[in-house]
Amino acid sequence: MCTVADESTFSYTLDARASQWAYEALKDTPVRMMHFSGDKDGSVPTIGTQRWIKGFSPTTVAWQPWLMPDDEVGGYYESREGDLTLITVHGAGHMVPQDQRERAYRILFNWLFERGEFAPPADKDKPDFITQ
Repeated sequence: MCTVADESTFSYTLDARASQWAYEALKDTPVRMMHFSGDKDGSVPTIGTQRWIKGFSPTTVAWQPWLMPDDEVGGYYESREGDLTLITVHGAGHMVPQDQRERAYRILFNWLFERGEFAPPADKDKPDFITQ
C-alpha cells in the first residue's frame, strides 16, 4: 500500500512469503526474534500475522497484556518456541513507531534488554525443554 506523490521512481517486489521465511530460517538458532503489530493496521492486519505464527511454533507464554508505566494496557504479547515474541500495540496502525511512539519505545527496549514483561522467566518457571 504505497503511493508516490511526485515523479520519483518506486520499485516494489511482491513476495507471498512476506517475512515468514526469516523466522523459519532463524527458529533453530540462538537469535531472539520479535514481531510487533499495530492492532489498527489495515495493511497487514494482526490476525494474519497471528495465523502464520500460530503454525510456526507452539506457545510458551499465552496471550497477556503488557502495561505502560501508568498501568494502561499498551497491547498484548505471546511467546513461542524458537524464542519468538509477538507483540501487539494498541492504537497503532502499520507505522507503529509513528502512531504510538511511547509504546513502540517501551516494547523495543524492554524486549531488547529483557525487562518488565519481557524478562526471561526464572528457571523454575521455564518449560523443561528450555532448562535441559
